[in-house]
Amino acid sequence: MNDPREVTVADVHKAGRPAGRLTRDGDDVVFGYLPDHDGPAVASTLPLGVDETRATAGAVPRSSPGCSPRGTPAGAHHRRPDLHR
Repeated sequence: MNDPREVTVADVHKAGRPAGRLTRDGDDVVFGYLPDHDGPAVASTLPLGVDETRATAGAVPRSSPGCSPRGTPAGAHHRRPDLHR
């Protein structure tokens, strides 16, 4: 995987379908839905109908827990042991 600080564009999927795009704009990261996206919002913090969501200083716009890079299972990065087995 690339260093996230060097990625300039990333596609965002919801339920396996393209939904939006993250783009780097200087020190900001901007999220916008694709014009033809007709599905649900990617996350409650990324509402439909908003032109763009911008995060400053290289941060990524907040999304819901469980979001992960495509091909990486949600939770694979920070798995807690199951103590109730």
